[in-house]
Formats: sequence, structure tokens, C-alpha cells
Amino acid sequence: MGLALLLLVAFVASLALGEVPLRLPDVVQALRGRGDPIAMTVVRDFRLPRTLVGTVVGAALAASGVVMQAFFRNALASPGLLGVSSGAALARSRCSPSGWVTPSGPFRSRAIGGAFLSTAAVVVLARRARARSGSSSPASP
Repeated sequence: MGLALLLLVAFVASLALGEVPLRLPDVVQALRGRGDPIAMTVVRDFRLPRTLVGTVVGAALAASGVVMQAFFRNALASPGLLGVSSGAALARSRCSPSGWVTPSGPFRSRAIGGAFLSTAAVVVLARRARARSGSSSPASP
């Protein structure tokens, strides 16, 4: 319950605070479609979409972290620790011979592929280690 309350406070603060600070009643009126036109534009066109996307992305990252920790049966499992981030960075950096990359589709898809490949390598290596030692492994099915 405490985390839900903290999320609500952060959500409202994200709508009210910024380059143009707004009072809470102004935010509520803007969400209802009434009040100052500048406040309505700031809240409805800029801050609300940004806050919603941030909330959804944060929830997705939390869910993916829980899935990764459950799959590897390790509470410390994280993309940085398992090499997922490094695999993505390596694949993306190898996309351009000059080393300069732009934010376009082929680079992103290769980075995602590199992340998947590095995760697969970790799983394969963990299973091989388990087979050699005969003990239970975090990556066992």
C-alpha cells in the first residue's frame, strides 16, 4: 500500500512540477478540460503523456526484472550482471565500421539481437557448468 501511495504522489508531482510550476487545483482543472489554457496545454499535451509513458515503462522494467530473477533463481540477477547490457552495446557498436551510430531501426534491432545472444550464452554456459558439477543451476528448466 505504501508503494502505491508513493507512486500516486510521484505521478501528481510529475504533473505539477516543471519549468512551469502548477498548483494542484490547476492540474485537476486542466485534467478536466477547464481552467487556464496554458495549464491545460502543459498538463494534457506534455506532462500527462510523459508521466503515463514513464509509469508504464517503469512497470515493464520491474516486471522484466522479476522474470529474470525468477528464471535464474537468483535475487541478484540483473541485465548488467548477466552481460545483457554489454552484449547489446557490443552488437550495436559493431553495426557501424566508423563506430558512429545513429538512432535508426537496424541498429536497435541488432542491439536487441546482441542482448538475446548474450543471455543465451549465459544460459548455455550455466547449463554446461551444471552438467559438469551435477548440481542444480539457476538456469535449469
